[in-house]
Amino acid sequence: MNPSVLVLLFVTLVWGTTFPVIQAATAHLNGAEITALRFLIAGVCMLPFAVKASCGQRFAQCERGPNCLCGAQR
Repeated sequence: MNPSVLVLLFVTLVWGTTFPVIQAATAHLNGAEITALRFLIAGVCMLPFAVKASCGQRFAQCERGPNCLCGAQR
């Protein structure tokens, strides 16, 4: 099977499970807490991509300091 099809099936599975999870979460959390949790999870998932796309230097060695991620303050 084509790897692209497997990725699409995985995305469909994750996307489809979010609705029951959100419905169950609303019984215990308010909207702001759910939104904060979703952004936290998304940030953790995106962190490896951000590190890979970084300038290739440690933040302390980058000329832009802590904003060394490519695209930040260009």
